Amino acid sequence: MNKVKKNRDILRKLIIAALYVARQEQAFRGHNEAAGSSNRGNFVELVRAFAEFDTALAEHMGSSVFSGGSAVRWNFKSRAVHAIHERRGSLCIAFDKIMTEPGWDKETIAQSASLKQKLEDFDFTFLLGVFQSIFGLTEPLFQVLQMENKLIVYAKIQNKGQIETSFLGNYNLHSGTAQCIYEKVAEVPRGTGVELSKVMGLGSDGASVMTGKRAGVGALLKRDNLFLIQVHCIAHRAALAAVEAANAVSQTPEDLEAICRGFAGLARHRAFNKAGGAIDGCHVRIVPPGGPGRRCYVNRKLFASITLQAVCDHQGLFIDTYVGWPGSVHDARVLRHSPLYKESVYPPPGHFILADGGYPCLQQPLPLITPYKRPIRGVAAQRFNGHHSRARSIIERAFGMMKTRFRPSSCKRWR
Repeated sequence: MNKVKKNRDILRKLIIAALYVARQEQAFRGHNEAAGSSNRGNFVELVRAFAEFDTALAEHMGSSVFSGGSAVRWNFKSRAVHAIHERRGSLCIAFDKIMTEPGWDKETIAQSASLKQKLEDFDFTFLLGVFQSIFGLTEPLFQVLQMENKLIVYAKIQNKGQIETSFLGNYNLHSGTAQCIYEKVAEVPRGTGVELSKVMGLGSDGASVMTGKRAGVGALLKRDNLFLIQVHCIAHRAALAAVEAANAVSQTPEDLEAICRGFAGLARHRAFNKAGGAIDGCHVRIVPPGGPGRRCYVNRKLFASITLQAVCDHQGLFIDTYVGWPGSVHDARVLRHSPLYKESVYPPPGHFILADGGYPCLQQPLPLITPYKRPIRGVAAQRFNGHHSRARSIIERAFGMMKTRFRPSSCKRWR
């Protein structure tokens, strides 16, 4: 717990520094935060100023990407990424500097010489490996990298939690305009037998030619696929932070026992002492996309939304969330497509989740207990439904607390 508290305190200070830089309208962008970079390293310099008066933050900087042993490798990769986005020649120059500047260890210098040789041979498989090591996340199906008039495209497919990367090739472009890139990106999946409508996302850097709202590559692709999601490089970093935070939280048997006791207390019956959570769906109001696909977002309450499926514990704290399906889709169908159902990681064997009548009563692959359907026959069934309702209603209260806490967000229609 002391380590968690310490990490949270460090994270809070880093957020304060980021907010300060943002409010000053200072440059604050992603790939290279070195003090000598084009964005002047404002964030790093501010954090270093904090560290002058904070021992814990200074230790964190000494053991992280800011400086120290691991910083050599991180800065090395950071330079590589930044230079690849500019041109191959810049990357070779960066490697030359590493080999000539003092302070680099022999292993890094030898690695730089080897990588420079591969770059001079223009090995795109090597370039793919560099980017995969840095952008090795699960969100986009297609990753597009532009380097001068070269386009590097590869696909990512997630199969049961394992990421499989398929290098599709590099392509010459006659210009670097959004229209030219769009035509090539649209052509690549069709050449592999994949329709553009099946492409789930487009990953790219933050260049306006890629992310422009009206005429960027992502906007042009959305004309062919309304459901395509564009992932900005900043989202990669947010995803990494979220994954690291999730991995830092461990579920112990003591936690599960406390949850089960809590649900038995809510239900006022010991028969519910194996309940590990309560599940339900919630509608998040949005502005629907244009075109014929907008109708599927209109839910039974006649407003456009996406569905948030959540599981909470006895205190209303969310254990699992799954969001993104159009509001017209039934809760049971959303469940069948969720990782909670497919992977069956939670709850542990011998436990179950409470659900309302909109869900099926299941034993496998996800144990769900629902109330008796009407007409209810017998006093025992009526009593069971009463106990079940007392325990399950915590998920509805959890949604209510969420909407109250984020009332401005829940009232806003998200695009």
